[in-house]
Amino acid sequence: MKRKSFFNDIKNKIEKQNELIVGFILFLVFFVLFFVDYDVTEAKGDIAEYVNNPLRIINGDYPYRDFWLLFPPGEVYFPYLIYKIFGLKINYVFISSLVISALIPVVGFFIGKLLCKSNSSGILTSVLIFFNGLPVMYVGPIYNYIYFLLIILSFYFFANYLNNKKFSNVFLSALFISSSLFFRLYETFAALASLFIIILFMLFEKQISKKIFLENFFIFLTFLFMIFLFYFIFFAKILNFMIKEVLIESVGHISSERKLYFDASFRHFNFYLKYIQDLKIFQAFFHFFGFLRSTILYLLPFIMFFVIVSSLRKIKSPYEKFIVLMFFLWGFFTLPKAVLGGDMSHLGSSTTQLLIPLVFFTKNLDKKMKRLLIVIIIIVLLSIPSFFLKKFLNLTAVHYKISTDYGYILLNDKNVAESVNKTIKFILNFTDKNDYIFVTSYDSPPIYVLTNRKNPTYYDSLVDVTSRPTLEKQNKICSDLITKNTKLIIYSDFYLDDIKNVSFSQKCKILEKCIKENFHLIEKYGNIEIYISNETKYLLN
Repeated sequence: MKRKSFFNDIKNKIEKQNELIVGFILFLVFFVLFFVDYDVTEAKGDIAEYVNNPLRIINGDYPYRDFWLLFPPGEVYFPYLIYKIFGLKINYVFISSLVISALIPVVGFFIGKLLCKSNSSGILTSVLIFFNGLPVMYVGPIYNYIYFLLIILSFYFFANYLNNKKFSNVFLSALFISSSLFFRLYETFAALASLFIIILFMLFEKQISKKIFLENFFIFLTFLFMIFLFYFIFFAKILNFMIKEVLIESVGHISSERKLYFDASFRHFNFYLKYIQDLKIFQAFFHFFGFLRSTILYLLPFIMFFVIVSSLRKIKSPYEKFIVLMFFLWGFFTLPKAVLGGDMSHLGSSTTQLLIPLVFFTKNLDKKMKRLLIVIIIIVLLSIPSFFLKKFLNLTAVHYKISTDYGYILLNDKNVAESVNKTIKFILNFTDKNDYIFVTSYDSPPIYVLTNRKNPTYYDSLVDVTSRPTLEKQNKICSDLITKNTKLIIYSDFYLDDIKNVSFSQKCKILEKCIKENFHLIEKYGNIEIYISNETKYLLN
């Protein structure tokens, strides 16, 4: 009884706290947890692209027309804005991403509080999102998830509108979700579809009049029209290129092998069996819990579908019903992308928002169903020990710094750090700011921005050229390398993520031949080879 009384006292104190104070404390905690080891990163792949590409805009290039980009323009113009305001340093972009990543679960807290009328439920919602949401499931919190923040903010304000019918909430909801079109299309259109369905349901169930329905619909359409008008006015020079890349070319882009749904579950279970046979009990339990958690997350969209179908009519409050349905539809409409990807990272764009109705239903169902959902929550929260274990290992490990005037990262691998540092030093010693260099590897850290050097070609990342190689692409890159007097080629082979036997050297033989016939190997650091042009070779001699 004393223990129960103790926990009740804590819960009562939490419930009495001002929600703004609780939200601010959560933000500080989440930001610090992300910040303590954010710089321990290889910063390769998507992250390298994210901080490299804005340099092209600084140098006067336009996305789609002058350099490759598959996302809407906000993907490069947001970090470009950070560079312009704070200076050309990758850490400023990373920290801005940490703020966004920490805000996502904080908004989850306010939604949970609004939906369940409880600070403790809001905190549970935010904790679930922090440890199992998109920023930790995809490429890490230093990547850009502003589109998700904008959408979840839009849903928060629309949820407020359902509660108090204030016009300002509809206005803000339309503003945020329209703005997210600058960053992602698929996820935003999925969210828009769920919002419009909810508005229709409200009309059908006579929760709003036809006049209010038309007003809401008009507000959203007006903002969407303004966004598209903005596209036409400010991106007129590149609009045709943008449409081709974002709406057409992006559909066929593959940078990793298509996996089966439950792929992570299979992998954890296989590791569990292996470590059990080797009598490595700690590792075995780690993967067993990983198997349970990943399996539950894979099943979550279908579990929530069952719960919604069986329990939605039991919810007495119309606005609670609409909020729950709104988040469920958003998650379910993004599920096809997760199914096609098959891995946990793609799943995050579908399951993060489903964690909100999951908490709600633990408060609003019969005892048996509540217990089932509580067990699901406990299993999902098994990610917490592994999260802190990773933090501990990162903070206590020996790190090797890669640093220039344009930022720094810390690596765990001494040999890789030495190779990259020597490569960067060579670039800085033998080229000037306006010289062209070309980096082949998708797995390299952001060498372009760390050296503030220009890329003479259309591609800052060769991942698309490698996954979909053509003679035209390779010949164009080769021509640009030669005609623009590229001083250095930073060459290292790479494999596409998880795709066996698909490497740059295998798929881009023409481009590799061009490099090795027209440039000369001058230095090698680890697996990095540095090639120089004839002119550079003459100057060095």
